[in-house]
Amino acid sequence: MALFVRSPFERAEGPQRDFVNVIRERYTTGAYTSSSDLGERVTERLRIMAADELAPWVILGDTAFRAVSINVRAHTTIIRAVVRSNRVAEFIRSYLDGCDDVPYAGPHDSGVVRVVSVDSEATSTNSRTLEITLETTRNPPGAPAWSGMTSNGVGPEDVQERTLRGALFGEPVDTAFGTEAVNDPLAVLRTRPLPDPVVRSLAYVVIGESLRAMRIPGGASRFVLGPSKPAGRLLELSWFAKAR
Repeated sequence: MALFVRSPFERAEGPQRDFVNVIRERYTTGAYTSSSDLGERVTERLRIMAADELAPWVILGDTAFRAVSINVRAHTTIIRAVVRSNRVAEFIRSYLDGCDDVPYAGPHDSGVVRVVSVDSEATSTNSRTLEITLETTRNPPGAPAWSGMTSNGVGPEDVQERTLRGALFGEPVDTAFGTEAVNDPLAVLRTRPLPDPVVRSLAYVVIGESLRAMRIPGGASRFVLGPSKPAGRLLELSWFAKAR
């Protein structure tokens, strides 16, 4: 969802202002001054939303880039990407030369992989199409899966929620159930001046990786990251608990 508000907005009635203020906490908003200006802004927003849906971000080692397609076959993952940065392309090729295991995270899976091959095709002067073949060597290390036991009214889903709250929001984590605090998955994004759509896409990837590392199946069933505000961002996350 994106909301565009006519500027100036000062003469709007109270209920209108309240409605807009609530929406601004959760979704991207913008202002427009004329019908032609509104058309341009809507077109640009649709382009950004389409790129976000059709070209998901992936993280490989110390770099992140958009993928054109991700093909998963058993323990092999094939990623096609159009890369416009020579530095990113060289990073990816260096993983092939080093023959070391590197962490990988996509929108639907993650793990520790070995880069088996990197095929490059020059599509223009400023970009190249890469086909990267990864071989999964092991799943990412993580907290042990909790049993189905409930103790003192606290079940495994409650423990998972408290652990995530500790990582994301800094709330205290109760270690009485043998759990340990996990690192903040969004720490790498909090201090970097990245464009808003990039932050939202990468946040979805790294949180999904954290859920899988904690042995929470299915990843995020709902994920909302609001726009940046002086007081911070709204983050809403939910997932389906494992059926018993």
